[in-house]
Amino acid sequence: MESYIINDRAMNKQDPNIVQKSRKGLVVFFAWLVPLTFLSYILALHVSPIFGLLLMWSPGLSSVLTRLLLREGFADISFRFRGNLAFKSIPFVLLFPVIIGLLAYGFAWITGLADFVHTDNSYIWSLVISIVYQMFVGTLIGILSSASEELGWRGYMLSRLITAGVPKPILTSGLIWGVWHFPAILLGSYYSGPSLILSIILFMIAISSFNFIISQLRLST
Repeated sequence: MESYIINDRAMNKQDPNIVQKSRKGLVVFFAWLVPLTFLSYILALHVSPIFGLLLMWSPGLSSVLTRLLLREGFADISFRFRGNLAFKSIPFVLLFPVIIGLLAYGFAWITGLADFVHTDNSYIWSLVISIVYQMFVGTLIGILSSASEELGWRGYMLSRLITAGVPKPILTSGLIWGVWHFPAILLGSYYSGPSLILSIILFMIAISSFNFIISQLRLST
């Protein structure tokens, strides 16, 4: 079984064999991803919304099927902890969305762009309890759906974009990740506000920025 561990030699495109195999892997990955995504939308819209879970699992399933078909192995998924480096990253991972959320919603509340609705003086404790709950219980629940996207986007596509010599692989992966969500935006799942175009632009800015953070975490840990 072949292993695609990212190293300086591969990133500098000094091994044409790895470059060629990585590009082939990307082709096969997208060959699985596109029909799985299309099928998931059809089933979710016409059979049951539960197939939305299949949609979220389509990137991960595509990466697993590609690995099996091309006999690439699974060593580079990196499920193992890397000592202190990984443990030092966990507090950042848990606090990052909290900080971003407080900054974004805090600005909206202070400026009046959004209303902060509460029923009594205990709302602060309710907010704190909700944040703590989402950080831990919400994270565990979210793994059921989002883990597959990580297996596909950061666990496979990003590493192959790097070893294939694609320019600006992190930015490219973020744009692909964002475009993959376009049907959901057009169907109203991510669409909020008076302008569809503005929603798409802001979504692409947000998801590309977020992708930069989690891609760096994936590559460094």
